[in-house]
Amino acid sequence: MSNIVSTPSLISQESSQKFSKQIHDLDSKTQTVDIINVRDSGKSSKTDNNHTDNQRHQSEQPDPPQRNSDYDYKSDGDRHQYDNEDENNQYENEVPLVDMETFGQLLEMDDDEEHSFSKSLTYDYFDQAVTTFSEMDVAVSNGDLITLSRKGHFLKGSSAALGLNQVKASCEKMQHYGNKKKSNGEGTLTEAEAMEKCKALLEKLKNEQKHSKAWLERFYEERST
Repeated sequence: MSNIVSTPSLISQESSQKFSKQIHDLDSKTQTVDIINVRDSGKSSKTDNNHTDNQRHQSEQPDPPQRNSDYDYKSDGDRHQYDNEDENNQYENEVPLVDMETFGQLLEMDDDEEHSFSKSLTYDYFDQAVTTFSEMDVAVSNGDLITLSRKGHFLKGSSAALGLNQVKASCEKMQHYGNKKKSNGEGTLTEAEAMEKCKALLEKLKNEQKHSKAWLERFYEERST
């Protein structure tokens, strides 16, 4: 089967450039809620006219924002919770399983109702992902961070071309961890820290790939009937 990374050679340069521009991560928003907790001081105000019966407003952290997605697949891998490195975000970004804008651009390249072109690329990607995960498993066993970074970068491009947001985001983290960087590409990690994160992330990545694959398979099955 052809390699999904070579997709630009299968389509026009103009279509490829238009296609690649669609990749983006969706930011979730959190809101801050102030809860006022008023309690009776239990004491007479006669002894001190300046005494207040109300405690100061106490601010509580809000619950994580509820997922609002058009997709049916809601798994443990849907929400990125593996890293707490980004102090600027209490809750990591939630992204939908599939970016329909990007995937829609791929579908526009089909010239038949069976979506033969996009389907062939999608199933080539499935094969590629299986091979890449096997190589990552070996790299983890060997403590090979360089290979993990390289394979993360490799699969990131392939998954992004199909609009697989979650897989893409995790592959990007794998790329950074393999370079002993934090998930956002900044800071530094020890080799042991980086390998530990790569091991955990690989399992998360496999789970995201599993659900992405199920979504895509169902999409094409529904259109083949």
